[in-house]
Amino acid sequence: MKEFTIKVENKSGSIHNLYDILAKSGINIDAISTHHDEKTAHVRLVTNDEETTREKLSKSGLTFSETTVLSVALNDRPGELSKKIKTLSAVGINVNSIYVLEKSKGVTTIALNVSDPEKAARLFS
Repeated sequence: MKEFTIKVENKSGSIHNLYDILAKSGINIDAISTHHDEKTAHVRLVTNDEETTREKLSKSGLTFSETTVLSVALNDRPGELSKKIKTLSAVGINVNSIYVLEKSKGVTTIALNVSDPEKAARLFS
């Protein structure tokens, strides 16, 4: 699964322009996370259509990058995330970002952006 990180100017309307590009292209946002500094907003997205997202972002002229993220299902109870992060830390894998993809019937599925996604995937398979 790909995470797209898009940089937009931190001003009114900038993020809306990004969402409008996606909406007009029929792209659904499955997960989103944002943060900002004084000048730039950073939007992290997982969408239902990676190829079209890549194409539309490229044509838009927006600055973006892609990275592989893992989808990890956790039992929805205290300590489960801590166990997964401990497993990664023990083998030197850094966690860059985490956000929720879905929560249903006692299971929380998260997106994990890590320093070595292939190694992490082997650990969790």
